[in-house]
Amino acid sequence: MMKKNMNEWINSIINSDERKAMPIMSYPGLHNLGKTVLEMVTNGEVQYESLKALSERYPTGASATLVMALYVEAEAFGSEINYCKNEIPTVSKRLITSFGSLGNMRIPDVGDGKTMEHLKAAKLAVENIMDRPVLEVS
Repeated sequence: MMKKNMNEWINSIINSDERKAMPIMSYPGLHNLGKTVLEMVTNGEVQYESLKALSERYPTGASATLVMALYVEAEAFGSEINYCKNEIPTVSKRLITSFGSLGNMRIPDVGDGKTMEHLKAAKLAVENIMDRPVLEVS
């Protein structure tokens, strides 16, 4: 972000007469790219391209990524996920069925499942969207 720290950014927002929205969006950028939801949720570069397209089109106060959507976390822990071409992924099977089943959970490594693609999108966004902060929202 333009080599400012977050305190400077916050103060500039508070002290400005201009008010900017900060919508949390990433999927709307797909329309302009001609990409599908499936391409976005499985490819960090497409996710970044969507965020970049939105940041170029709208003068928002910050760029918000959907770096760790809940299906990504669920998949990393071992849940089965339904993927469709133009719908947000959904968890298809309960992973925890009882208190006792918690002990059988495997703690995922960074990069398991689709987490690496979301981290790639965040990295690309931070490196290339320089005119505003890039915030991760879950």
